[in-house]
Amino acid sequence: MTVGENIRRIRREKGWTQAQLANELGISQQMIGQYETIEQPQKIDTITKIASALDVSVSDIIGHSTYNYPINTQQYAPIISYIQALGYIVKQIDRETDSTVSSYDISGNGISVSISSDDLSKLQTSSGDFIHSFFWRIQQYK
Repeated sequence: MTVGENIRRIRREKGWTQAQLANELGISQQMIGQYETIEQPQKIDTITKIASALDVSVSDIIGHSTYNYPINTQQYAPIISYIQALGYIVKQIDRETDSTVSSYDISGNGISVSISSDDLSKLQTSSGDFIHSFFWRIQQYK
């Protein structure tokens, strides 16, 4: 879906009219109509304002999807490698009660924390969202 199609879809899912979204953003209804139908991508600042008004992430507007993978160590290999490249030590700790659930002890650089698989997944997803938004923003200004 295009950015405009996502804006329209999310607005409709919230039960809002173009006029309601326009009022929330302090712009004209016609401008919302243009945002929803224009093929050319919007500026990231505009998308950020629209996402905030609709109470969704910029990634929801841009169309970047996140995925819920089953828990397995290989899934986390990219984020674990990245954390290690930053100078941290990462140790997987398996729970005796449930072999499908792990936690991770991360230490180094004056930090020592234990995070769940779910937290590691969120970290990996948010890192991906940030990188995607960063690249998308650069692409818009070419």
